Amino acid sequence: MNQLHTHEITEKPDSGEVQQLVVFIINDTFFGVDILLVHEIIRAASLTSVPNAPDYVEGIANLRGNIFPLIDFRKRLHLLNKEPGTNDRVIIVLDIQGMLTGISVDTVTSVLKVHPKNIKTGTEQALPAIDSYYIAGTCSFGETLIVLPDFNRIFPGNDK
Repeated sequence: MNQLHTHEITEKPDSGEVQQLVVFIINDTFFGVDILLVHEIIRAASLTSVPNAPDYVEGIANLRGNIFPLIDFRKRLHLLNKEPGTNDRVIIVLDIQGMLTGISVDTVTSVLKVHPKNIKTGTEQALPAIDSYYIAGTCSFGETLIVLPDFNRIFPGNDK
């Protein structure tokens, strides 16, 4: 796994309020998730198949007594360009509303500190040609656009 680096995408914030994003890549697209949702980042997990599960569910895993589904995030978001080998993937275990869910991604690149004013929401107006229902917002780091998925919409079964 690439070593995590911390960067700041902000001028010095007035209030000290900064959001930290764990940035990961699928294909050539950069995504970010609030670090407060990240339970753990692991290289591999032993999986048990689940009968009749959607094709994006790789199985369920047991991490020190915590059982969670492992989702192929590429398939869940219909990003089917490049298939890395299963040994190349990284698993980000997220805590979404008290329920653990693992997502397999290509790589985790960095942890970024972002001032909330640099996160753009309202992607429906900015991206009218695509279904942006699963996108909570975007932010930029130089010329790199980082997509911020709305995990509550992507995994609706996690709401209690």
